[in-house]
Amino acid sequence: MLMQTEKIERDVVRTEDGLQPWRAPVLEMRHVGKCYGTVRALTGVSLQLFPGTVYGVIGHNGAGKTTLLNLAGNLAGGHTGEVYRRPQLRIGLMPEHAGFYSGCSAVDNLELKALAMGVSSARRRATELVAMANLPEKRKVRTFSAGMRQRLAFVMALVGEPDLLLLDDPFNGMDDAGRAFVCREVKRCKERGVTVVAAGHQVAMLKQMADEYFVLADGEIVRHVCAASLRAIRNRRLYLQVRDLTVAVVSLRKRCPELDFTVDDGGVIVISNPPENVSRIFKRLIKDKVKITASHTTARDIEDVLAATGGSDD
Repeated sequence: MLMQTEKIERDVVRTEDGLQPWRAPVLEMRHVGKCYGTVRALTGVSLQLFPGTVYGVIGHNGAGKTTLLNLAGNLAGGHTGEVYRRPQLRIGLMPEHAGFYSGCSAVDNLELKALAMGVSSARRRATELVAMANLPEKRKVRTFSAGMRQRLAFVMALVGEPDLLLLDDPFNGMDDAGRAFVCREVKRCKERGVTVVAAGHQVAMLKQMADEYFVLADGEIVRHVCAASLRAIRNRRLYLQVRDLTVAVVSLRKRCPELDFTVDDGGVIVISNPPENVSRIFKRLIKDKVKITASHTTARDIEDVLAATGGSDD
């Protein structure tokens, strides 16, 4: 659930992790709900979004991801609760199904949007974005593949140099090069202090760029966790089979007292959350003449951890 914070001074807050610098959110939702007729899309959603942070919003189809982005982007009204946006907040949105002037080129589509937004040097901005996305300048959009359209939709969200970038299922239909492009540009946005919210159920891609995750289920945020915390609970384990179990246990206790290990019923040594460089463990056992007959590691990946709370339906 959301971390509770208490502002105790002008520039400091007390959180569950101790005193932290205070930052003003670019957007905050308080107990927000949204219905479409009799269908409740969101219920009691509260969150804060901060500058220079990439958020992944994960959930099954129908969990409320698109509705959440539309409310954040001020594209949906009729909600309960409160939504606060920083004054003069510039928002860019990549919708799940972007619309284009299919008889025009990518440059023309981008220039039209830039002109509508009052961007100076609209043609130059459009040309820059087309080059960034590696799209053809003169071909009509109707001839584009699905992946090319997705890249165009992504850069269209960047036209106004947004402070808040909202991406709805950005990797859908993209090849590896397109996905790498989006990840790279999102990281560049983060470096400039842009707040990015990417919604989808492809956790394998979101984990390459997200700092924090909101997991939605049936219109509610059921989990809010940072990427570092997820990595800490992956439950990585190293399994060792040895020739002389007694000597191995004595060796580990003597030479690796920091390790958390047990011996299972089959006489296999199970080391919980070992260091990334496990060769150090092997070297210390070998030094005590312990013969290692077999070894392997297992880990719950981030996808598995999030899926346990409704995070992935792939």
